[in-house]
Parts: sequence; structure tokens; C-alpha cells
Amino acid sequence: MKLSLKASSFVFAMAIAAFAANANAQTYSVQLNALGSSALFLEAGLAASHNTSIGATCIWTSDGSTSGTVASASDTSTSSTLTDSGKSWVAWTPSATSSSDTCANFYSTDTVKIWAYLQTDSVVGNRCLFNAKNSSTCTITYPLPASSASSIATANQISSGSEHALPYAIANALQAAQPNAAGTDIRPEDASFAVARALTSCGTAIGSTKYLGLGYSNGADIQSVFSSSKFHVINFSLPSTYYVTPIGATPILVVINGSSSGFLNTSNTLTNISSATLAKFLDGTYSYTGQAYSSSSASGNAVTTLIREPLSGTYNTMEYNVPNTIDNSTYSITGNYTSQDIGYNQLSSQQVCGSTQPLNVSTTSGGSRKRAIGTGEELKAVYSYDTTITGNEPDRIGYGFWSVANFKGFTSTNAPNARYLKVDGIDPLYNQSSSTYSYSGAIPLTGSSNLTNVTLTNVANGSYPIWSFIRLVTADSTAKFNAETLATATKSYVSFGSTTATPDFVSDTSISGAPTLSVVRSHFIQPAGTGQPTTAYNGKFGLSGSSCASTEVGGDVGGVVLNLSDDSDTCDNQTVKTGTTGQRR
Repeated sequence: MKLSLKASSFVFAMAIAAFAANANAQTYSVQLNALGSSALFLEAGLAASHNTSIGATCIWTSDGSTSGTVASASDTSTSSTLTDSGKSWVAWTPSATSSSDTCANFYSTDTVKIWAYLQTDSVVGNRCLFNAKNSSTCTITYPLPASSASSIATANQISSGSEHALPYAIANALQAAQPNAAGTDIRPEDASFAVARALTSCGTAIGSTKYLGLGYSNGADIQSVFSSSKFHVINFSLPSTYYVTPIGATPILVVINGSSSGFLNTSNTLTNISSATLAKFLDGTYSYTGQAYSSSSASGNAVTTLIREPLSGTYNTMEYNVPNTIDNSTYSITGNYTSQDIGYNQLSSQQVCGSTQPLNVSTTSGGSRKRAIGTGEELKAVYSYDTTITGNEPDRIGYGFWSVANFKGFTSTNAPNARYLKVDGIDPLYNQSSSTYSYSGAIPLTGSSNLTNVTLTNVANGSYPIWSFIRLVTADSTAKFNAETLATATKSYVSFGSTTATPDFVSDTSISGAPTLSVVRSHFIQPAGTGQPTTAYNGKFGLSGSSCASTEVGGDVGGVVLNLSDDSDTCDNQTVKTGTTGQRR
């Protein structure tokens, strides 16, 4: 059969088009599309982009605030579309065959693997992951370049000087990817309970417990005093199957900033605070600097206490290790039964319902308790303040999960009088048994000699009271495998013993210069939250030869600290190898 010239031209053109299509038929495979806690942002980004087992050497980052570069998570499970945004990174494997820019130009033979992380918060991470899993109502959107030939500039948040612009192809591949992992410093069961408590009527007891509801409605906002930042209260259900990959344990630092007439009194500088005293500052009972030294000393300067939002992992770790503790005769723990918002033993004048927005409560001394949203805002409110917002209040107390990145703002210029405190006489950062130990309260910064000595010894042995595990949560077996790969790599980017170290957490594996994690928290079943399990297990947690071989199940925020060896012995002596469960501070 003969073809006309016109037909021949058409066939030739179609063949060229098919060739061109095949030449651009790269495979883009999203390994992890994660969001959640700030505690994992830096080391996980380094692990994804520098570890040879992952190989995603091309990395782009966003500072979360520059227009046109912001990633966000949107949830449509309520009557509105509610969005959370923050810093982010995307790492991808380079082209194996491109002769030019291997991070921007890809060939048909390339299989490009993509890893991404959006920094929001622990509860946001868990909620978005499970709402995506259960009902596809949560999605993550990365900024899309204007055209396939353009890209978006990087912000150098992970690897300054060696990051790359975000190509259209990588951003476009992420738009279709469902969230499949959450970074979190509380377990999913704890995140579910945090939401359930928030949605319980204000002051109403939850079941037979002394935990009281916070009075928010589904879809409501928790607002900041210091900015327009908001935290969305959105319900979610735990699915029947999910996986939790532990990475390490990190402390919450209690930090103060003040003057020589207050916390930094030259004749009696505050260096230590008891859990009982800290609880009274957090719940509004105490509001004078003198009360940090003696309960009868209602003197000194007024104090502003900074409180996080009640759905953050940081808030929940503080809440159930200090103010909202319960009596536990087995472990000689006397409960405080109070709260940063609404507690059983809290002064009625200091209780705050969800309808009271934002939390900005005056105390008896002229001080106050004020809500900050996010780690960055909380810590900035400690080390610097705007008198038009907070008033002339020279003494402040707040808290945040330790990491070099989180506390980088505590410079001698920003905060010459700021310091961290020991809690119950225990130092969260340094080994007090060391012959060279000397408490100064100075925040260890990159480049400082005291960073060299950070060991987190009292987190590894569980003696410091305010700490939690950081984890990756996934809801399918493929994502679980990828999360385990990233978790293993992440541990290798924590370092100790130098002025440029990142001693951000201790883990269940050996890290040079750091002790190995030797404790677990007792797990329990939370009294509220949709989809809560029925039986708690402490889990093995990496202890070689442990008889507690079961996967961990149940909440553990504020759980009693148990030595891993002792917990293993418990499993040796029982038929159901759960460990010593059901115990809470």
C-alpha cells in the first residue's frame, strides 16, 4: 500500500512525537512524603541527601515564609479547607545519564526517587497521615514552578551552599503523592487522645479520670498571642494498622530570661527548678520570680510564662510529665493534677476554655501566661520580646525540645541573660558525674566550647523527667520500609564531642561520644480517642536479647520510666510479653 506525501509526513511526525514522549518517560517514585515534628527536620534532611544508602544527593529547602516557596498540608475533613505550612525539604536522586545538570535534567532510563518533609507539628503529622489514609482528606502541596522549564530557588536550610533549585518535574511528582509518613515526638495514641481531650466539653472529666476537656470544636483554631499563627483542631481516627519506627530520645529544656532583680538575682541566681514548682508556674499559681526559690516568697519581678498549643507534641510531653501527673504509689509519684489549660487542681481564675482566644491570662503579680504557636515562636518569646505585645515584663519562662537548630536564637546578642534550668536537680544536657562538669546555664550553640560536652546522659538513663522519643509513623508496609531506612540513616547524622556537633538526641544504637539509650516508658491505653488499641505493649526498643519482643502499642507520653533490662526481666516472667505496662507519672 502506498502512502501519500501528506500521510507519510503525518506518520513521521507521530513517530517523532512518540520518540519524544518515550525520551521523557522518566519514573518518579516518591519514597516518603512526610510531615510533622521539627525535631526530625535537620538530621532527616541530612540523612536523605547525604547517606549513600538513600542517594538523594539533590536537595531543595524552603524557610516556610518566602512567598512562592511554601509547602502546605490541607485538610478537608471539616466543613472548611484548613491549611498548615512550615519549613520543608525535598531530596531526590540525580540523573545517572545526564551530561549537564544531573539534579535538573532527567533521561528516560532514570528512576528518580524522592523524599520530602514538611515541618508542622507532631499532632498535625499524625492527623494528616491518618486522614489521608482513612478518607484521602489531607494532602501536601509543594510549590510548583511556573513551567516545565523553570524551577524554585532553595533557601539553604539543610546544606548551605550545596542545595539545588526545585525542578518542575520533582514538584509535579509530589503533587500526586499521598502523605505516607509522620514525624512525631508523641505516639499516635497520644496524638489521638490530645485531640479527643481538646474536643471534650470544657472542664468535663474524661471517663473516670481527672483529665478535663478543653472545650474546642472540630475545625476550631487555637491562636497565638504573638502573631497571626493558628493551630487547627481537627479530629482523626487511628486505623487498624500503623507502624511506629523509634529513632531516639530528646529532652525538653526549661529556659528563663530575666534581670538581676528577678530570676538572675546576682546573690541567688536561679539554676534549678523542681517539677512541683514548674507545674505551678505553668498553671498560673505562681507568677513571681521569688516563688521559683520558695513557695512562700511572693516577691520579686512579675513572670510571663509561655505556653504551647495543647495539640503539640511539646505541650503534651510537658503536660503529662510535670503539671498533669497522677498519683502512682508503685513508683512513689505524687500527682499534681493540674494543667497548662484546664486542670483538676488548677485555680479557677487560670482555667482557659477553647472559647477564650488566645490564651492571655493575667496572674496575681501583674505577670501573665501567654500562648505561642510552634517551637520557634515559643523560644523567641523567651529570648526576645516586643513591649507593645507583652508589656514590660523582664522575666520569662518557657520550654522547647532540645536541638542545636531549635535553640540557635539564644545568642549573647539576642539573649545575654537567658539560661536553661536543671529540673529536680538533673541536668538535661551534661553528664553530672563527669569530673569536668560545671553548670553554667548557657545554651550550647554551634561554635561554642560547651557544645563539645553535651552528652544527654540523663536522657539516656531516664533520670531527667521531661523527655520523649522521636519517631516516624507510617500506615503501610512500603512506607514502613522506607521510614526504617531513613531512621537508620538519621541516627548517623547526630554527632557529639565537637564545637560543630549536632547532639540532638540519643538512640538505641551506639553513637560516638554519647551513651546508648537504656530506658523505655511504660505504655498504657489512653482513655479517649477513636481507634485506640485495647492492649498495651512496651516493645523491644532495640535492646539486644530482650524478652519483650512484641511491637510497642499504646500511649507512652508521661509513662513511668523503666530500665530496659528490668522491663525485659518482666517479660521473662510472664506468658504475655507486654512489659510493665499501665504505669503513668
